Amino acid sequence: MAALLADGVVVPTDGLLGELRDSSGPARVPLAAGYDAWRALEAATGRDVGVRAALAMDQGAIDLADYLVGACRDLSDAIEILHHHHRLFHDLAYFRVTRDGDMARLVVTHEGSVAPPPSMVEWALLTWATVLRGLMPGVRFVEARCRHRAPREHATLLARVPLPFTFEAAENEVLARWEDVHAPNPRADARLRGLLLAQAGRLVAELPPLELSVVERVRHEVARRLRGGVPSAEDVAQSLHLSPRTLRRRLEAEGAAYSELLDRLRADEARRLVTETTLSFDAISYELGFAQTASFHRAFRRWTGSTASAARAATP
Repeated sequence: MAALLADGVVVPTDGLLGELRDSSGPARVPLAAGYDAWRALEAATGRDVGVRAALAMDQGAIDLADYLVGACRDLSDAIEILHHHHRLFHDLAYFRVTRDGDMARLVVTHEGSVAPPPSMVEWALLTWATVLRGLMPGVRFVEARCRHRAPREHATLLARVPLPFTFEAAENEVLARWEDVHAPNPRADARLRGLLLAQAGRLVAELPPLELSVVERVRHEVARRLRGGVPSAEDVAQSLHLSPRTLRRRLEAEGAAYSELLDRLRADEARRLVTETTLSFDAISYELGFAQTASFHRAFRRWTGSTASAARAATP
């Protein structure tokens, strides 16, 4: 938020955004609320909000992580530490590194059932590439890849970005040369690394246990099984090792019902697939478990008050 304000972005002053703007908001925000706040920020300031925020950030903006990464032996050491301490930044997202020939893929893995907004993904990838390159100048990031479709004005959006972006990729990831990932960091400081690593461990230990609610567990299970058919409440209950009656009772205790969760999940995923991908409507219908595409179109109009074609055409 501070980076956006420094870049001259006018941030709304009401609701959660207003609290975060004034540094009076909660230290940690539920994922769904955080994603909704980001979408509100994008609606108020523009589709380029993620890129602008990332370019406005500088070393030290991510606090402890910046200094810890800068003291690591090499980038692979830093990524491993970030992986094990990911809850300092995000409860359900973390980096993992895979090798692809002479390239290293720094993949952002997200285990939640609700996907982050596209501009937030761009912010995260560009922020980490910028910060890591600043901390370890010898690392050469060569490309960022996003799962969502390219924004309409992506050439203008990314004109200031010192890194090529590819869209509709298999993963959200940043690519670097494998040899760079393991090249010694000339700024490495073993003593400082040890001190900061201990501090990071204490901070993670102080966080409340990560216990997914029954609602979130059901959303995750439905999202996993939705393609090609809608799972019944009985099927989901069995997967969660609960009886259907117990599942219904626990959902009711959290103010939810299975049919409502299923409908909300399909609606959220429908909006995402229509506006963030170029999948055909037949393919989206299959992904959401509809037997016929016409049924999907009727449901989309019920969820949004608009047709899928109009929603896609209106996406920036």
